[in-house]
Amino acid sequence: MPPVPIVVDTDGGIDDAVALWWAATDPRVELVAVLVTWGNVDLDIAAGVCLRVLAAAGRPDVPVALGIDGPVGQTPLAERATFVHGEDGLG
Repeated sequence: MPPVPIVVDTDGGIDDAVALWWAATDPRVELVAVLVTWGNVDLDIAAGVCLRVLAAAGRPDVPVALGIDGPVGQTPLAERATFVHGEDGLG
């Protein structure tokens, strides 16, 4: 069976970093690209997390695109969960 092509949309939190590692290293997955958006950490921190995960996984070839730098509309996030994700997204 050929690998399943996917694009990962991520906010750079620790949970997304684990999922990105899986997608980057599982031979059943063809990681086409990564889209980084605002969420658990600021956009620039989230992008750094994704680039570090891809480099560590040996996948610097995967294109990374920057998405939106804030919420599109109302959000239930009054504060970020730094007690889980830390200030750097990786806790």
